[in-house]
Amino acid sequence: MNKRILFLSLLVLIFSGAFSQSVEFEKDNFPGKKEELRAARKQLDIGIEFYEQGRKEFDDFRKGLMSDKTLPVSTRDYLHVGNENFKSAQSPLMDAQKFNPKNAKLNYMLGFIRFFEAPASKEALGFLSDAFRLDPETEQDLPYWLGWCHQLNVNWDEAIKYYNVYLGRLNLKPKSFAVEIEDVQKRLQNVIMEKYLVQSQKEYLLII
Repeated sequence: MNKRILFLSLLVLIFSGAFSQSVEFEKDNFPGKKEELRAARKQLDIGIEFYEQGRKEFDDFRKGLMSDKTLPVSTRDYLHVGNENFKSAQSPLMDAQKFNPKNAKLNYMLGFIRFFEAPASKEALGFLSDAFRLDPETEQDLPYWLGWCHQLNVNWDEAIKYYNVYLGRLNLKPKSFAVEIEDVQKRLQNVIMEKYLVQSQKEYLLII
């Protein structure tokens, strides 16, 4: 592992958390918008209920998958897992997000759902990036999905950065997250290889 990259990634995490702020769905944050806030919170609650049901199904499936499958896993492995609940969650969560686009957890949920609908979509990347900018600590696995999304968008340096942020979190409890650490390390190897192959091809094309 490149310790310098990991150190810089952790600095990004620390400083992005210091200079950004997630806006909660609280009345003090929306003066004069009592009814709009109430309606948005209702949609948020509905969306969260469906999201959590889908996420439990997803997490249970992922736990079994990662213990049985050769790592790293693919987005194809997760097709249709939690799909119905995630679809039901998306519309009310989007309604809540229109009212308050600066809530980190809400952007994370929308980014997560969108990632498994269209993994390389700019929409998924946007939601996950906003979530990290607003509060990097909103979910422990946020940098993992963000790194994966950047990888699929061939943003290799960004993918490496966020994978290393996530790896730094996992390494705080290496015994508890041994499988997850192996997955991220192999994913990092893949990104580095992808970057090398593409750059080598470009250099070859320039030479000829």
